[in-house]
Amino acid sequence: TILACKSHEEQFHEYIEECKREENLPNPSKAYLDLLKVQIQYLQRQISQKNNPSINVNDIVDALKDHKFSNERAAELLEIINYALYSKQYPEDICGNLDNKIKLFRQAASTQSEKDSNPDNEESSEKATQKVKSVAIMELLKLLDKGTAHNDLTDICKFIAFLTGNSHKSIYNDAQNGITFSPKHHAQDIERANELFKSLNMSISIDKQKQY
Repeated sequence: TILACKSHEEQFHEYIEECKREENLPNPSKAYLDLLKVQIQYLQRQISQKNNPSINVNDIVDALKDHKFSNERAAELLEIINYALYSKQYPEDICGNLDNKIKLFRQAASTQSEKDSNPDNEESSEKATQKVKSVAIMELLKLLDKGTAHNDLTDICKFIAFLTGNSHKSIYNDAQNGITFSPKHHAQDIERANELFKSLNMSISIDKQKQY
């Protein structure tokens, strides 16, 4: 029996223990657990008003971001903090806000995991665009008699890097090894480039089957 004559702190701990005992039963009563949790939340607010704790959840999140923790690790650390605050009788609004932040970090970690496991991720897309842009510029230079027959490949790759903002080293490695295309990654970019050449009445087209 939890006596009302006890302090809020004593009642809080006893309600927590009672809640744990009920949850560990083979067939816990949901209605009883709900009543216990309502009372626990009430006691949290009462203790909060007395102790007046001051914690800004966003400050905790900012500190985690400043230290460049991964989303998964940040979620784990917030769970530890949340448990510590809960056990120290911090109010539901603080712990509830932490719960929301944990969910956001978990969602971000899940999204990142899916992105990393997806072969058609942004990195692949950027690489595809780089190859198509490189070949498009090389073909333009070739049309102007300024291609590899008239200029050093290194200088041409530096020029492409200047125009595209891509890495000169990456462009040079592609060009030196021979640029080839994949239907999966390059078809859309090649089609767009060829449409632009055609709209400008230029006698240039990129052949996705060819090595450049």
